[in-house]
Amino acid sequence: MASSAASSTDMSSLVFSPKVSVIIPCFNGSKTLGRAIESVLAQTTKELELIIVDDGSTDDSLKVVERYIRDARVILLKNDSNLGISATKNAAIRAARGEYVAFLDQDDVWNEDKLEQQLMLFDDPDVYFAYCSVIWRDDSDHFMGRFKFPTPESGEQSRRLISISSANSEILLAFPIPSASTVIVRRSFLDEYGLLNEKLYSGDEIELCSRVINKHKVVYDDEPLVCKTVHSGCASNNIDRMREARLMLLDEVVANQPKLRRHENRRRAEIHYQNGLECFRLGRRAQARGDFLKSIRNCSLRLRYYLAFALTFDPSGVSASVARKIKAALERFVDTRA
Repeated sequence: MASSAASSTDMSSLVFSPKVSVIIPCFNGSKTLGRAIESVLAQTTKELELIIVDDGSTDDSLKVVERYIRDARVILLKNDSNLGISATKNAAIRAARGEYVAFLDQDDVWNEDKLEQQLMLFDDPDVYFAYCSVIWRDDSDHFMGRFKFPTPESGEQSRRLISISSANSEILLAFPIPSASTVIVRRSFLDEYGLLNEKLYSGDEIELCSRVINKHKVVYDDEPLVCKTVHSGCASNNIDRMREARLMLLDEVVANQPKLRRHENRRRAEIHYQNGLECFRLGRRAQARGDFLKSIRNCSLRLRYYLAFALTFDPSGVSASVARKIKAALERFVDTRA
């Protein structure tokens, strides 16, 4: 459960009616939270409320929020206990009053016109979900690249926009949403068809998208309107958890889109393969071998899975630079559609 902790004034007395409810889930985000908040308050779209939900932080996150609480648009909620990211966002959705709901991770920032650009997409009454590209930067704010839609030829394109519907739902198997920070959705869909899936601890926005396309249109904008921070050291700590998160997400997406079952084993194989490559890069040969073997069992026709499996038995040891070269070679060895 989430309880209201603070706002500049009682919510019922706010004189404006927000068009968009922006939700920032927070857990020990004191180092980056201020930038995220400022990027929301600087939006060219002013008819918004910002709901920050603290999920049991033990750092100075609450002190950071206090710097902005005088702004009538800022609302702070606190979870009574640590609930996890999906449940935390759902707590904010229940408190939200906007016609649209948008999400922002505590360590990401928006371009100042992010909401303005996305709201224009909803002029089409059948669009219920929109998201955009991102730019990736490291902890030192160095540019690391930008997200490209995985299979643009599969979507209906108009300028820089790509539509996703049940007709081309196989796109979802590539997990094409780079971050929850890119997503905006009509609140009415959440009210009618359910909130975020709390079984998931990653990718709840993709699972939501897989439900939306059963009823309405989803639009991707190739303009990078979000800057996402990629933290160093995360892969080593979270690699096993992320594999399980992706497999769980795959199960939920296929449950929502049963016609994707014919592609399920191929996608499951690729998840294990990518995880195996990361384990191999980190020197975890035994773990990599296990993932590559599962790739083979799920999709036995891809030669690169066998090559990767064989390389894990090399006893000579491989330096990090050589491992990177091997990984690149493996990725080029056989076309992913083979």
